[in-house]
Amino acid sequence: MKSENKMAVMYKLCLCRLKENLVLLELILVGFLATGISYRILGNPRKAFRYLSQVHRSSRTKLLRSLVEPYINRSLFIHTEHRVVKASADMLASLLGARILVLKPKVSASEKGVLMVMFSETLPVLPNMFQMDKLMEDYILVFEPSWSGYCTEDILVYTKYQQPVFLLGKHIEDNRFIDQLGSNLVSVDLGASDWVDPNIALPFLGKEKQYDVVMNANWGEWKRHHILFKAISRLEQKISVALIGFQWGKRTRADIEELAKYYGVHSQLNIFEKVPFEKVMEINCQSRVAILLSLKEGANRAIPEALFCDIPAIVLKNNIGGQVRNIVTKTGILSTESRLGEDIVSILENPKRFSPRLWALENISCIRSTAKLNSQLKKTITALGENWTRDIAIRANSPDVTYYNKELLSEYESYGSLLTAYLK
Repeated sequence: MKSENKMAVMYKLCLCRLKENLVLLELILVGFLATGISYRILGNPRKAFRYLSQVHRSSRTKLLRSLVEPYINRSLFIHTEHRVVKASADMLASLLGARILVLKPKVSASEKGVLMVMFSETLPVLPNMFQMDKLMEDYILVFEPSWSGYCTEDILVYTKYQQPVFLLGKHIEDNRFIDQLGSNLVSVDLGASDWVDPNIALPFLGKEKQYDVVMNANWGEWKRHHILFKAISRLEQKISVALIGFQWGKRTRADIEELAKYYGVHSQLNIFEKVPFEKVMEINCQSRVAILLSLKEGANRAIPEALFCDIPAIVLKNNIGGQVRNIVTKTGILSTESRLGEDIVSILENPKRFSPRLWALENISCIRSTAKLNSQLKKTITALGENWTRDIAIRANSPDVTYYNKELLSEYESYGSLLTAYLK
């Protein structure tokens, strides 16, 4: 590797480490905390909230979160107006079945339907598109944000309604925060990673193993491929790696290859870019270990998909986003950066001690998660004196959102078309 290229990679790695430095991050957030308090004193509650909510979403220190939570709880009255974003009637067609899904149609005047709304960026679109009071008279709303950190205006503005709004959250801190608000928001211990169709891996189970490690992640810096490269560069044995990914922002496959050359592991990589979902499942089944090295994200789906492919997984124990809870003795190892290489070897040497697919079938399949959500919806709604005679449909997201029972597709698509009656 040329010296100038090596220096460029070293610079990028140093910059990455600087961004991840927890001490520096917390110091910056202390500055946000002071700014938020200043705005509060100056009588600008909205700006105060924006700074303090950033502290809550980003801090890994419970102390900082506990300092801002009392103010957040007292300032919910601020959030009476939804953020104005671009929305149109034409957008509904693109969102239906992709980000807005009817799980249950309106049954009668006394029994509401259930509407699932996915991705954080869809939440502010909803009130800009629909007559919310009219919509919520007929439908129960279930939200599935795509990123951890629920102390945000786009979520908390929904506390102004009387009807319960159900909020899926895989990270325990998100659920705790929502619960302590004592509002109409109801936390549900589920996330976007809990809706995998167990059948997706069936055609590829038992495939001959070709790769020691599979990492299914975009090429973004925050996925931290360099941690894997550094770990395997220190091992005596050569580890074969399958990288599945795609360009993220300005970061391309070339950046990943340059990084691998810096650590001297480029020859150990098998790179698959923008491959079909079926190919992703095949590569998973041909691998021995799946890994996730990000520090924070939403409910990552790559790991549960790997578990259904019956391969154990390694996740960093300080990951924020919910996947830590899917790694138990039957499914893999919660590791650290310093132990990553050692833990990879440990799984490779004794793979039979794990039973990831069996655990996944029992705990995080779309069938199991639908039953869990249905139970909580029914319990909450009937406790309010409302009717519940029809259960929700089973949804899956492998890879796109759909109905598990394909025979229901046309019927439920017709239910979705009825939502045009609620447009502004």
